[in-house]
Amino acid sequence: MRSRALLHKNKLHDFTVFAIGEGYLVEHTKGAWEVLRLRLPDAAGTNLPLIYYERARGDHLTVMAGEPLALVQRYLIQRGRRR
Repeated sequence: MRSRALLHKNKLHDFTVFAIGEGYLVEHTKGAWEVLRLRLPDAAGTNLPLIYYERARGDHLTVMAGEPLALVQRYLIQRGRRR
Protein backbone atom coordinates (compact mmCIF):
# COMPACT_ATOMS: atom_id res chain seq x y z
CA MET A 1 0.00 0.00 0.00
CA ARG A 2 1.30 3.46 -0.91
CA SER A 3 2.01 5.92 1.86
CA ARG A 4 -0.49 8.75 2.13
CA ALA A 5 1.60 10.61 4.71
CA LEU A 6 3.00 13.18 2.28
CA LEU A 7 2.23 16.54 3.87
CA HIS A 8 4.60 17.67 6.62
CA LYS A 9 2.89 19.25 9.62
CA ASN A 10 4.78 22.51 9.21
CA LYS A 11 3.32 22.94 5.69
CA LEU A 12 -0.32 22.82 6.83
CA HIS A 13 -0.88 26.60 6.70
CA ASP A 14 0.72 26.93 3.25
CA PHE A 15 -1.31 23.96 2.01
CA THR A 16 -4.52 25.52 3.38
CA VAL A 17 -3.81 28.76 1.51
CA PHE A 18 -3.15 26.71 -1.65
CA ALA A 19 -6.45 24.82 -1.24
CA ILE A 20 -8.40 28.07 -0.78
CA GLY A 21 -6.79 29.33 -3.97
CA GLU A 22 -8.02 26.17 -5.69
CA GLY A 23 -11.60 27.05 -4.67
CA TYR A 24 -11.99 24.93 -1.52
CA LEU A 25 -13.73 26.18 1.59
CA VAL A 26 -12.36 25.43 5.05
CA GLU A 27 -14.84 23.81 7.45
CA HIS A 28 -14.68 23.17 11.19
CA THR A 29 -12.89 19.95 12.04
CA LYS A 30 -14.59 17.10 13.86
CA GLY A 31 -12.88 14.68 16.19
CA ALA A 32 -9.52 14.72 17.90
CA TRP A 33 -7.44 13.62 14.89
CA GLU A 34 -8.74 15.95 12.19
CA VAL A 35 -6.54 18.98 11.48
CA LEU A 36 -8.13 20.22 8.26
CA ARG A 37 -11.49 19.73 6.57
CA LEU A 38 -12.09 21.14 3.07
CA ARG A 39 -15.05 21.13 0.72
CA LEU A 40 -15.71 22.48 -2.75
CA PRO A 41 -18.75 24.76 -2.89
CA ASP A 42 -21.70 22.84 -4.27
CA ALA A 43 -25.22 24.20 -4.52
CA ALA A 44 -26.67 20.72 -4.05
CA GLY A 45 -24.46 20.02 -1.03
CA THR A 46 -23.71 16.50 -2.25
CA ASN A 47 -19.90 16.56 -2.33
CA LEU A 48 -17.90 14.88 0.41
CA PRO A 49 -15.34 16.76 2.51
CA LEU A 50 -11.60 16.28 2.11
CA ILE A 51 -10.20 15.46 5.53
CA TYR A 52 -6.58 15.60 6.69
CA TYR A 53 -5.56 13.80 9.86
CA GLU A 54 -2.90 14.07 12.55
CA ARG A 55 -0.99 10.82 12.96
CA ALA A 56 -0.28 9.24 16.33
CA ARG A 57 3.43 9.56 15.58
CA GLY A 58 5.59 11.04 12.91
CA ASP A 59 5.95 14.46 11.36
CA HIS A 60 3.46 14.11 8.51
CA LEU A 61 -0.29 14.30 8.15
CA THR A 62 -2.22 11.53 6.46
CA VAL A 63 -5.15 11.65 4.04
CA MET A 64 -7.71 9.37 2.48
CA ALA A 65 -7.01 8.12 -1.04
CA GLY A 66 -8.72 9.90 -3.91
CA GLU A 67 -9.20 13.66 -4.13
CA PRO A 68 -7.62 14.50 -0.74
CA LEU A 69 -4.43 12.73 -1.82
CA ALA A 70 -4.57 14.24 -5.33
CA LEU A 71 -4.82 17.76 -3.86
CA VAL A 72 -1.68 17.18 -1.76
CA GLN A 73 0.13 15.85 -4.82
CA ARG A 74 -0.87 18.94 -6.85
CA TYR A 75 0.37 21.14 -4.01
CA LEU A 76 3.72 19.33 -3.88
CA ILE A 77 4.15 19.50 -7.66
CA GLN A 78 3.29 23.20 -7.79
CA ARG A 79 5.71 23.95 -4.96
CA GLY A 80 8.42 21.98 -6.79
CA ARG A 81 8.76 19.32 -4.13
CA ARG A 82 9.04 15.62 -4.72
CA ARG A 83 7.46 12.94 -2.54
